[in-house]
Amino acid sequence: MDIPKGLVDAASVIFLVFLAGGAFTVVDLTGALRRGVDWLLLKFQGREAVVIPIISVLFATMGALENMQEEIVPLVPVLLILMRRIGYPTVTAAAVSIGSAAVGAAFSPLNPFQVGIAQKLAQLPLLSGGGFRLAFLLLALTIWIAGTVRYALRHRVQPETADATTPARWPPGATMA
Repeated sequence: MDIPKGLVDAASVIFLVFLAGGAFTVVDLTGALRRGVDWLLLKFQGREAVVIPIISVLFATMGALENMQEEIVPLVPVLLILMRRIGYPTVTAAAVSIGSAAVGAAFSPLNPFQVGIAQKLAQLPLLSGGGFRLAFLLLALTIWIAGTVRYALRHRVQPETADATTPARWPPGATMA
């Protein structure tokens, strides 16, 4: 009975992930995501490594502000397309999203879930030590981004073209009726 109980308890999160995933599927079918990726690639042509810090800071900020976790799931396909088009390994998509959000949440100076509740339980003034945690957040995020960029550049492969990112059919060789 634990699995059905767990599904009931997590129904709101599951529904959010399904709803967001469906919305992204609809948006993807319009071609907007691919046009957005194309625009980003054109904007940073020749400077693709700059994309990693930009996306990482965005996700780290959301991790620091509101402990972003399951909200990342619908963004993974977009990041996978982006990283494949740049020629970076697909694990880079996970590093710039969930990795950066985890670093932001872990070192956040004002995360309401981790800092607010923990300080209340420890009977400390709210947001005490914020400067200390902010300094470590910046240090940890710098190390994370530098490692991600280093890994991505060392393992870069031939970038895929826009045509190569069309979804694969399953089973292979199947045709649409």
